Amino acid sequence: MKRSRLLLIFGGMAVAAVVAGVITAFVIASRGSDAAPSPELLATVEAGAKTTNARLTAQAGTATAERATESATYKVKLGTPIPVDSLQPVTLMFCEPLREPGGGTQVAVIGYEAQVVYRPGGCQPDIDASGAITVRNKDGSIGRVTPTYLAKRDIFSPDNFVWTPAKGTLNGTQVVMTGRYLQQNAQVEFDPLEEPIVTFQMTDDGQQVFGSLSERLIGYPIATFLDGVPVRGTHGQILAPTIQAKITSDGQFTGLPLDAAKRLAAIIANGLAR
Repeated sequence: MKRSRLLLIFGGMAVAAVVAGVITAFVIASRGSDAAPSPELLATVEAGAKTTNARLTAQAGTATAERATESATYKVKLGTPIPVDSLQPVTLMFCEPLREPGGGTQVAVIGYEAQVVYRPGGCQPDIDASGAITVRNKDGSIGRVTPTYLAKRDIFSPDNFVWTPAKGTLNGTQVVMTGRYLQQNAQVEFDPLEEPIVTFQMTDDGQQVFGSLSERLIGYPIATFLDGVPVRGTHGQILAPTIQAKITSDGQFTGLPLDAAKRLAAIIANGLAR
């Protein structure tokens, strides 16, 4: 919100500067002619410039106040729960990059010309015995491609990764990290730039599962899928932060549009994430 206000104010100032520049150019051009402008003309031009600047300043102030009211309204709305009836249970799954066979460190990627087709409800790709995966091509057709395996440092976008369910350990058994391991206390907050953040906490079992998988995946990105679709940020990019250290109790989703943040928080808080 703050950035919007600043852009709006600077935009108003730019318009005022352009108007003032046109008026100044007119005065200078008049002074350069054979006949000097009369005092009455100069007084009229100066009065017009003052009136224009005053009007634009007032408009910018009004727009800023409206933006502030809008921001306050958003924060009020965040306290209003989204009706549970408007939301259906969903599969919320944490996903890690598919790695090369045999447990190597390189990860699977495909080009931008195709999208991985995941099995319904999650991030499990369809892989045949040869290692080829099912993809949807740009023309909508379905085919199979063999992914390329690269060191993670050579991959620039999470949209190129082939994802697979992230697994941790619960009482000695390997399980997939899903929404069932999150407490029902997710909420939307705002960072210093007034961008939304979804905060959440793990259950006791979730601390084991996420703690073990995050410790194993330090240095690797991790994504989140809702019903087989990756959660994306404000610019359409897959949200996949790199794990820097072992995480057990608290987590955050950042980079989400406000509507998406509210929906995700409501899904978790109402126990709809399976």
